[in-house]
This record gives sequence, structure tokens and C-alpha cells, in this order.
Amino acid sequence: MDKGNLMRGVNVVTQIMGKDALLLVEDGQASACGSDLSVIVPVMDLELEERIVVEVGKIQRILKAIPDDEIEVSIDDNELVIEAENKRGGVDGISVFDDPFELKDNLESLEFDEWRDCPEGLVDALKNCADTTSESLGSFSLACVHITPDYVEATDNYRLYRAHIGMDGEYALLGSALKKIELINPTEYGTVEDMVAFRNDSGWTLFVRSNNIQYHDLSKALSLKDGRELVFPEGFSESVKRIHQAVQAMDRADVSISKGTVRVRGEHQGAWYEESRRVDFDGEDMEFAISPSIMANLLEKRSKARINEQKIRVDGDNEVYCVSLSSKGA
Repeated sequence: MDKGNLMRGVNVVTQIMGKDALLLVEDGQASACGSDLSVIVPVMDLELEERIVVEVGKIQRILKAIPDDEIEVSIDDNELVIEAENKRGGVDGISVFDDPFELKDNLESLEFDEWRDCPEGLVDALKNCADTTSESLGSFSLACVHITPDYVEATDNYRLYRAHIGMDGEYALLGSALKKIELINPTEYGTVEDMVAFRNDSGWTLFVRSNNIQYHDLSKALSLKDGRELVFPEGFSESVKRIHQAVQAMDRADVSISKGTVRVRGEHQGAWYEESRRVDFDGEDMEFAISPSIMANLLEKRSKARINEQKIRVDGDNEVYCVSLSSKGA
């Protein structure tokens, strides 16, 4: 088989779900399951009839090591074996307690309501929401994206994002399952029982479980009273973009405004990048955290924000982004 086809599927799974995601090979197809129990069906076709569950990150490492374009894939004594000419590698199959792929089996027996077209801008809005959720499950609602018929929204108690793009029904989906949804690029969605499914033109379907929680009302947090205008310097959005490019996998950057200078800095896994620019602002020194991708996109449309002692708010055409402020040194 073409190694490139297998590698592309494996790379998408690792980017969406991480290298610890599980890959199920069964009935000639491969499906993937993340630690948050989201499922992608099918990832790729494999001409293998036996069943095996393996860690996708281990497959990725073997594929990277083999330089050949054509490979053979087989299952031998509970190992997934990949070989080409005089090169061979294998990944042990694993036994999964409370097999998460039982969810996949259950999904196949479900009848979805009619599939609906994704509204324009929905995928970007869901990604922006996911980038605004908390990584901690301590306060579960802060880790979820809230979807309603009128808008989608999320907050981690410091940043808040809402886009006036809705879906049929109300759902709370873990943000971790939607952070890379643009890689699937779904064009339609469907719902059944406690699942929301996103499907692309190639048939890939991402299933995400909806959680039964009472999501808090964010209307008061979105409002900004007694604010004044803050005009970001020309090119600031490009600075924020470069933060995201230089420090990969960051969905947070720190901004400080002091003595007419705005500084933005990102850090991730031992790497950092920062830029400084002059800004026309004579207020108190302050610091706040932003999502670089959201902020950069909004500032391309609007160079102005509203600010008061508690928060900064940037408005787009049909979206709003708020960030809590803190005095420098507080």
C-alpha cells in the first residue's frame, strides 16, 4: 500500500487526538479514539480483517523511520507489522479495559436525525471556543464548549468567546475534542441521543459526547460598562500571529501594557517568543492573557477595543472576545 496514505491518516489523528490516541483496525477499516472518548470513523481503509487496537503514536514513529513509499501492513500474533523490502517494524496490540470502541459499535446501530449543513463560520467558531476552554476538568463546565441554536461560546473564567452562529439543539462538548476540528473540515453535522457528529466530504465522522451540565449565563461577563477605547498599534495582529507561529501548540499569549509600550509574549515547552510596540494608551499598567489565533483574526477586522478596569472587549462582525485584566504586579 502507499505509505503516504497511511501516514496522512495517522498524522491527522495525532494532531486532533494526540499521540496516545488508540487506533482500532477491524473489518478492513481503521477508526480512532481519543482520551476524551471522541471517536473518528473511519480514518482509513486497511485490507486487514483481523481486529487489533494499537497506539497511533507508535505507528507514526515506525512510518517516519521507513523511507520507502510502498509498504505492507499485516497483523501477526497480536502485532501490527509494517514492512518494506529489508525493513520491518511492529506495534504490540493492547487490551483495552472498558473498550472505548464499544462506542463505535453502538454508533453503527444508531439512526441519526437528518444531516444538516454546517453554517458558514461554524468550524472556525468551534475552534475559537475550544481554544478558550480550560484544560482542567476541576470545573467541568469551563472545559466545555456551549452550543445553542443562537450562538456558541466558551470561557475559562479569564477569557470568554462567543460567536452568533448556532446549531439545532443545546450541547456541552469537551473543548479538547474540538481543538483541531478544522483538520477534519466538516461540512455537515448530525445528532443522536447524547452524541454530536461532524462529517466531512470524504466521509470522516467525528463523534463527540454531549455532557449533561447546566452551563452558566455569560451575558453579564460579556457586558462592558464605563469603558474607553484602546487602539492597538499598526501591525499588532501580525505580532500576535508570529507568536503563534514561533511557539507551536500555544493557545495562550501574555500581553502587558506599560508606559506606552505593549509587549506580547508566548511560551511553550522551553521555547518563547516576544515582540514590543508603542501604543497610544495612558491608562494604568496592566497584564492579560489572550488566545493568539482569536485575537489576531479579530484585530485584522478591528484595530480597536473597549477597555475598563476589569476587562478588555474586542468585537467582530458576529463575534465577541473578552479578557479579564489584572494590574501589573497584582
